[in-house]
Amino acid sequence: MVNTSFAFILSIYVSTSYVASLFLLSKGGIMYMLQRNDPTVMRCRIKRITLICLANIAIVPCMHWLLSDDPNLTISKCVLNLGIVPGLYVRAGSLHWDVIGYFWDAARAVGLTAILYGCDMVDSILYYFMMPYWDPVADFRDEILNLHGFRNIVVGPATEELVYTSMNLQNYLILANSTPTTTLLLLLPLFFGFAHIPHGMEMYFSRNYTIAEILNRCLFQILYTTVFGAFTNFIYLRTGNLYACILVHALCNYMSFPNLSSQLAADYQQISEKKQSRTWKEVVIRIWSYLYIPCLLFCIVGFKNSLWTLTYSKNEIEQ
Repeated sequence: MVNTSFAFILSIYVSTSYVASLFLLSKGGIMYMLQRNDPTVMRCRIKRITLICLANIAIVPCMHWLLSDDPNLTISKCVLNLGIVPGLYVRAGSLHWDVIGYFWDAARAVGLTAILYGCDMVDSILYYFMMPYWDPVADFRDEILNLHGFRNIVVGPATEELVYTSMNLQNYLILANSTPTTTLLLLLPLFFGFAHIPHGMEMYFSRNYTIAEILNRCLFQILYTTVFGAFTNFIYLRTGNLYACILVHALCNYMSFPNLSSQLAADYQQISEKKQSRTWKEVVIRIWSYLYIPCLLFCIVGFKNSLWTLTYSKNEIEQ
């Protein structure tokens, strides 16, 4: 029970230190919340979150070593347990390499996530074929190759998975290894979910939203990020692969929440309203709009059926 309390307190520290580095440790915090996408603010937050993560890579393993009952545990093994070295595993107190298996596990985890987004991906491909004046290369460059993309696709996934998946899970795996798997999968992700509450503060200080809109958005974000946290915790426990979680997180950030209807059909309808005659494109898009929901359901079923297969790994973390 004592070790469980230590694990819980350490998880609270790790989780709150991440949020504090974004909101509480900045000069003029309210102004920063008002200008979240300002380049200066983004650079400042990236710097601060990088520093707090580097500090916690030293602090958290030291706490694991001090509080653990395992006499064979060393600080270096506690650091490596976080999974920051690709292909290097700590199992039964010893180190072993499996670089090929590591990258294969990561690729399969990304493939599993791509199945869930299959309908969105087809819609995006059709979008560039059907919609005029749209360039996928330019869109990718505008979305990824800038500071905004660096934050959302690189820094965010890497630091959040390190903190809310690897560190929080290792708190329990090392200090309270009798914790049920259901607790690790269903309760620990709440740390990640509740970490998004400050986004509600950003909305409030912007004065562009009603209280009801803020509450609805916050509740949705907490629910969505908690479910996502459970998914990455599952991948981590099944594969012992931190970078698989990071890549999955990056893909989900890039794709965002799956659309429940065709974006192509919605945008093309605005264009077609100005035209008198029906074109072959309109016929194809209309057919696709009818097929979208069945395709989405097919992807969900495919994701469910592939969940255990595509996350199987000989490097699974044993509890």
